[in-house]
Amino acid sequence: MKPARFGVVIAALLGCAGAKDEPPPSTAICGARPEIDGVCVGVSEAPICGATACTDGVTCARVHTVDGAAALDAAAAGAVSGDCLALLPGSYGALAVAPGVHVLGRGQTAVKVKSVRVSGAGRSLVRGISVESGGIVSVRATLEIDRVAVRGAADRAIDVTDADVLVRETTLDGGGAGGLVSRCNGACAPGKRPKVTLRTTWLHDQRRLGVLARSVDVDLSHVVIERTHASSFLFGRGVEVAARSTIQARMVRIADSEDAAIAMFDSAGTLGPGLELLRPARGVHFQGLPEGGVVLDGFVVEDASAVAVSIGASSRGVTVRNGRLSRTKMLRVPVDIGGMEDVGDGIEWGEGAQAFIEPSVRIETSARRPAVLKATAEGRFAATLAGGDERVGVFVVGATGPASHPALTFGDGIKVEYGDKVPMGVDPGSLPP
Repeated sequence: MKPARFGVVIAALLGCAGAKDEPPPSTAICGARPEIDGVCVGVSEAPICGATACTDGVTCARVHTVDGAAALDAAAAGAVSGDCLALLPGSYGALAVAPGVHVLGRGQTAVKVKSVRVSGAGRSLVRGISVESGGIVSVRATLEIDRVAVRGAADRAIDVTDADVLVRETTLDGGGAGGLVSRCNGACAPGKRPKVTLRTTWLHDQRRLGVLARSVDVDLSHVVIERTHASSFLFGRGVEVAARSTIQARMVRIADSEDAAIAMFDSAGTLGPGLELLRPARGVHFQGLPEGGVVLDGFVVEDASAVAVSIGASSRGVTVRNGRLSRTKMLRVPVDIGGMEDVGDGIEWGEGAQAFIEPSVRIETSARRPAVLKATAEGRFAATLAGGDERVGVFVVGATGPASHPALTFGDGIKVEYGDKVPMGVDPGSLPP
């Protein structure tokens, strides 16, 4: 049984600037890298250029060519905003640069550094290197990370505070405390929040989380997040956005997360089209979303455990359409009536939450119920039930009949049962930034 966190963890459960925003159609063979929507994601082994020092396409006020680890510190100390550090093939130690300094290598197989850190206002490009054992850290420095591999980071692979970050054609593999973490500690109002943009990027075997964003705007396209593991039985989420963040996610695959594939807290956005959530412990969880909170549109959730889509108490404006929830499995989790119970539902819809589940949503072959709802829920459930779910029907907790849930309606032909005690999974908590 996979470890999971549902509110309380139960240990016994076990290019540079100016690059095009959208990826071109892939004409290459992806090899070990995954493909989504005909596009290879992650960093390839191909070199950036044919020379040993690659500054192609980058405007450099000065070029500091670094040949060997012993020369790195002196070159970094002498570089100022607008300069480029051109690292020749080899292995280097930890690298700290001034904001606005660009770090350029020939390619991720040729140039390896222990870590990269940029602090202060400015914009830096990190391109064509592999970061081994450490990570990439930015404090207030806007980063573009292009064709980079971050492998075996002891802490977070990419950690950004109060700055934009664009990640392209990059692989984050084997992180010890998370893939990409971004948070805003300063001016976090709409229009002023930092932006996180991921394109053609692969996050693989991260621990605790794939992407965590707090008070930032997130834009994911052609991204694959695979095998996010719990750490000391804590979390294991693919993506979490919280604290008035926004998210746009299209052509995204999240597979084998040991907790929720996507969790949204007090945030808004659009998930889909092209969203694939495969074998998560919980598929999608919405909690405390504001009015007009989220549209889940063009998606598949397959083989989730416990719950495919969870709409937490007091969430507002959740719209779900053009998708499929298939084969939700049983998992023993903490439940709202106390203790642990086996749960396996397509949708769980909590106290006072407002949602609209359209007929273009197909729910099939759920282990327990296609949907369990609280009587105080608001909105309309009109999903198409199949694979035996149409015979089981949905369950409304704390209701005796249609008159006892005036703000909640159902589509024609949906079987509805009523009662007092059908346990539902406890809402999970948010990750710390």
